[in-house]
Amino acid sequence: NRIRGFWELCSISKNGENTNETPSDVESKEGTWEFYRTHTLLITYYNGASTLKSEGSWEFSENKENLDLHFTTRYASLDRSYEIVKLTTKEMKLRYVDKAGDRWILTFSILQSFNGYAY
Repeated sequence: NRIRGFWELCSISKNGENTNETPSDVESKEGTWEFYRTHTLLITYYNGASTLKSEGSWEFSENKENLDLHFTTRYASLDRSYEIVKLTTKEMKLRYVDKAGDRWILTFSILQSFNGYAY
């Protein structure tokens, strides 16, 4: 239940280096990800001056060691399986290895927890 809440993507690293690159347009810094009890995922992200939204779903797998997400970008639907590096009530780190072998780590900070709420 620690994942349920409103999270801000605050840093991205690629192959161990902080970067402004992103694995997809949806996975952008300062974007927000909302994880709901119903396994709904809402993502708000930015492309220049535009604010965009994506909707998807989430679930744990591999004995809660992975977080599987399905979401849409402006161009395609994506299925991602992130390894959970860290998940506390204040911070979440997810690791993803893309098809080219690049290792991405997305670091989030909690903006609002939904624990104790019906959603």
